[in-house]
Amino acid sequence: MWLSKPMRQPVPLACSATALAALLLVAGASGRTLSRHDASVAGTAWTGSVIWSQVVVGCLLAALAAWLWRRAIRSLHV
Repeated sequence: MWLSKPMRQPVPLACSATALAALLLVAGASGRTLSRHDASVAGTAWTGSVIWSQVVVGCLLAALAAWLWRRAIRSLHV
């Protein structure tokens, strides 16, 4: 497989998913676009409203992170 064994472990995956979910949720809720193209076209990275697509993806990643953390905690007890 293309993933190394440590990357398939739930703890690093849970940390990565949590960090990305937090980034997307905070940026989307505050109106900060993460797209370089959108920022260069608009002349600024800030929009006037919430970026719902980033918020939705952040929520989905938060749910994935919760599942991964649950799996990680179970794997530590075995």
